[in-house]
Amino acid sequence: NDEQVLASCVSLCPKPEEPDLQSYGEHETSSVASRKFLLYDVKMGEGFNLQREVFPRMGWVVWTLNAKVKEHCGGKYGLGRCAEWALVLPPWCWLAHWRTGTAHVPWRELFVPDALRSAKLPVMEFEEYTKEVGGARVDVVISHTDQRIPKEQRHGQRGGFYGWCRSREMCGNLVPHDFNEAHGAWKVEYSGACEGGISTPDYRCGVLSSHLSR
Repeated sequence: NDEQVLASCVSLCPKPEEPDLQSYGEHETSSVASRKFLLYDVKMGEGFNLQREVFPRMGWVVWTLNAKVKEHCGGKYGLGRCAEWALVLPPWCWLAHWRTGTAHVPWRELFVPDALRSAKLPVMEFEEYTKEVGGARVDVVISHTDQRIPKEQRHGQRGGFYGWCRSREMCGNLVPHDFNEAHGAWKVEYSGACEGGISTPDYRCGVLSSHLSR
């Protein structure tokens, strides 16, 4: 799968008891949040062209989320569940064929900035995101699996989303991560082992449907 880790950030959102992927933006959003953010990543070792091609796919996801927001909120954005989603572009760090390091390289150094922002949705560089929220942090990081997970070991199934694993380790594609006891948060490797990674209090494993019958 192209998308290795998804990270979603909503300002001032409370932690839920039984979340589900499709309604995450609706039920976990603070009533005062005016914008929500979707961050994404690709599998470590993928080349430049594949990483570039994931951008429009994730743009479609954000566009779809915003269309549903407007549908439920009288055709306009607002606060809480009516907040608009923005797509955050992962910085370019370690690339297999380029033998680059872990320093952050923004998309504007590789592509025409006006072209990046011509999409019909809010698009941000990672550094712009960190300035807006106050650091390289998100509210939840999600790895996914399409392996068969017994029903008793997951919860929150809805549609093609088969729920959250009760144990994060059920996702076999977890990226390197460590828990910082002092800060009460996970430090997760992000975007080609970029310097600093990304911090989150909540790292989950989500189960997606596959072509296999269950």
